Amino acid sequence: MPIHFTPKCTNPRAGNRQKPMKIALCVLLFAGSAGAQMNPNTITEPVLGLVFDAGTQTLRTLMGIPAASRVGGTVDAGTPLHGVTISSERAYALALEDGSGAALLVSQSGRQALPGVRAGAQTMSVSPRGTAAALYYGDSGKAQILAGLPDAPQMVREVTLDGPPSVLAVSDDGTSLAAVVKQTDTDVTVFFYSPDGPGQALQRARRFTSLEFVPGSTTLLMATDAAAYLYQSRQGLQLLADQRDGIASVVGAAASADGARIFIAMQSGQVAVRNVGDATQTLLSCSCQPTGMWRLRGKAVFRLNDLSAGPIWVVDGDAAKPRVLFVAMPTGDNQ
Repeated sequence: MPIHFTPKCTNPRAGNRQKPMKIALCVLLFAGSAGAQMNPNTITEPVLGLVFDAGTQTLRTLMGIPAASRVGGTVDAGTPLHGVTISSERAYALALEDGSGAALLVSQSGRQALPGVRAGAQTMSVSPRGTAAALYYGDSGKAQILAGLPDAPQMVREVTLDGPPSVLAVSDDGTSLAAVVKQTDTDVTVFFYSPDGPGQALQRARRFTSLEFVPGSTTLLMATDAAAYLYQSRQGLQLLADQRDGIASVVGAAASADGARIFIAMQSGQVAVRNVGDATQTLLSCSCQPTGMWRLRGKAVFRLNDLSAGPIWVVDGDAAKPRVLFVAMPTGDNQ
């Protein structure tokens, strides 16, 4: 049973007989007692995002803020997972369970089966803000689109694709879907699927390295090895940057939360920050070799690699001046 201490203080009307030191002590005691009752919980460290640990086939947290972050513990230590796609914004991941192939929603609250979603998905993707997802099934050639994630997931429609996708992207409202489909050895095509009508071929290239919708919109961002494009249904396809802008060996691209800036990660260790409005560009550098670009919590914060590639590096586009930082590993970690 908790014991509450009530300080006994002299009546303040006692005038000069009350000593100033005792008055101050009483005020502090009352304030401390009230504060303890109003805020009984301890302050917890912020979570920057989630990352998949391929070594243990589990999810781990990235703790702290971009300028002071570290790899945390395991989120869920159940059956090994694969095919993981993460929403750091909503602090969950979609994953396939080894053995059963069941599609699961995994968070710090545990793991749950997705209602109306069957096992055996081959490719999965979550939207930029984590409110929608798409799952592709090879036996039917269709992708299921879910909305209402993570609290009230429900299937809203199915889309027949033009071939097995290597990459899927879905908009936050679940209305638009895009897929990278390999037509031949030298012809890879991005298809765009609006709410009604067949797929529309947008762009062809030898390889696409990134595909994502701009947060909160149906504007599609896509990248090849040496160029980045935006597609809007009314404006059509727009070239953002290519080799003439120093873009080469692209491994990933993503948009800021407001869509005003595009971040393009290159294998060289450089990240191009492109302003969509005036086409100006800034180059950031890191002592790392980026392998992709994954969205973390924030308006423009992205992870550049995973745990298997050594220290994790992060682009902090929320800072007054964009920068590249590394995430500390816990002492004694085997990674």
